[in-house]
Amino acid sequence: TMTSLTLGDTETVINAKGTMGEYGTVYVTYELSYNADRVNSFVSGTGRGAINSDPVVGGATRGVWTRKGSVVQIRQVVQISDGSQNRDVIDMLSDTFIIKAYTLK
Repeated sequence: TMTSLTLGDTETVINAKGTMGEYGTVYVTYELSYNADRVNSFVSGTGRGAINSDPVVGGATRGVWTRKGSVVQIRQVVQISDGSQNRDVIDMLSDTFIIKAYTLK
């Protein structure tokens, strides 16, 4: 679920919180840069997952985003501090995110 949204001249910053399987409660920040038409470009992000408060895992993401109408989709690779990697496809529908995570490593 989106917790905040900051619109800027060169990027949009989205903060979110949710529960994600083995990572427990996850907090994430996405930074979506703009291209000329503002309907797609690059995204980067950082996150933390708290599994019953210990251990805490961190992650960094890189990918691309696109917008079709009011739906924003992010396709990214996530590098997690426990050594795992995921490929995520995220559909942002209003304040709700639908995340499909695929394990790479």
